[in-house]
Amino acid sequence: MMGLFTENVSPYVSVSELINEDVNNKNVQVFGQVIIDSIYFDQNSGIITFDITDGNQSVQVNHRGMINNLQNSTEVVAIGSYRNNVFEADKVLVKCPSKYEALVSEEG
Repeated sequence: MMGLFTENVSPYVSVSELINEDVNNKNVQVFGQVIIDSIYFDQNSGIITFDITDGNQSVQVNHRGMINNLQNSTEVVAIGSYRNNVFEADKVLVKCPSKYEALVSEEG
């Protein structure tokens, strides 16, 4: 029973691991920072494309549908598969800065 569950869990990989290791056509979760200038939404196809980076390498991500707060994200996790040098994301999780982070005061 446990084996069935673990086979369905997709591993976390960095952008560099995604590019350098043989993970083509495998279901993985890739994490990285969004390159804000790369975000493009094609209204005709309903596909959003953007690049993510781990600081060393970057990869294009394609996702069907809008992604809330993508331009404000600190990190994303894209879940899907890597084909032809593009990551096809079935799901994108966005981590945003907390609205409740302590405000830095300039008094002093």
